[in-house]
Amino acid sequence: MVRRRGAAAWRDGRTGQPAAAGDPHGRRPRTRCATLADVILFFGTRVRRRVLGSGTFHCPYCFQPRTYEQAETRSWIHVFWIPLIPLGGAQEEVQCTVCGGRWAPAVLQAEPLA
Repeated sequence: MVRRRGAAAWRDGRTGQPAAAGDPHGRRPRTRCATLADVILFFGTRVRRRVLGSGTFHCPYCFQPRTYEQAETRSWIHVFWIPLIPLGGAQEEVQCTVCGGRWAPAVLQAEPLA
């Protein structure tokens, strides 16, 4: 609906005829309120990673002494990207900062192959 300058009533933008809302005073017709069908809900799962420490170790993939990050990862249910409910327990891992390979923390005690 479009109200034209100087016009006494709301008029249809396509036809130019007075609005057929049934209001005898020519006021703008009411718009409907937002319903649940009009709302977009973003939800899903996401993995969050928390670094526990770092150091050097012998990388099983690079076969060289490399730096690593020891981290704890956990999956979460999120709504609008806000983590709400954790899924399962936390898992510890060691990641090589050069090749990006991820292993169990037991790799830190392994002896390098000479």
